[in-house]
Amino acid sequence: MPKDLQTLKLARKSRTYFFDIARSSNGLYLRMSCSEKTRTGFDHQRIFVFEEDLAAFMTGIKKSAMELEKLKCK
Repeated sequence: MPKDLQTLKLARKSRTYFFDIARSSNGLYLRMSCSEKTRTGFDHQRIFVFEEDLAAFMTGIKKSAMELEKLKCK
């Protein structure tokens, strides 16, 4: 059974984001969740990023965020 080591909750308007660091038998991983209130309840999505992929994932996130900022300014 995975054990959560740390959780960060970020509440924004109609969405709540969770960033959980957990440990499984295969090592550490980051679990990112988004919960959004809908008319019929809640919609949940999750992404799991394993420890060995975290650096590459963060590089992709940073590059995408920079591009988003550039496009927003146009």
